[in-house]
Amino acid sequence: MTIQPKYHWQFSEREGTTTVDSVSNIKATFSKAEFDGHGRIGPAVHLLKKGAHINLGKEVGQFGTSDFTVAFGMKYL
Repeated sequence: MTIQPKYHWQFSEREGTTTVDSVSNIKATFSKAEFDGHGRIGPAVHLLKKGAHINLGKEVGQFGTSDFTVAFGMKYL
């Protein structure tokens, strides 16, 4: 059995402050962050300073009571 994600942000845009997931077409917005070329596996995002974040919107945070997984890679400098 293969489980398909409900959302998948690839951060393939090269400019601006929004990115759209490739499964559900949900926009995420950046605050104090920017697209930053390539990461280890794919495109990367650079969080510029304290308080930087990516807002995935209200719909994404509705996990309910069923199992869920959130996965991401991070390089902390």
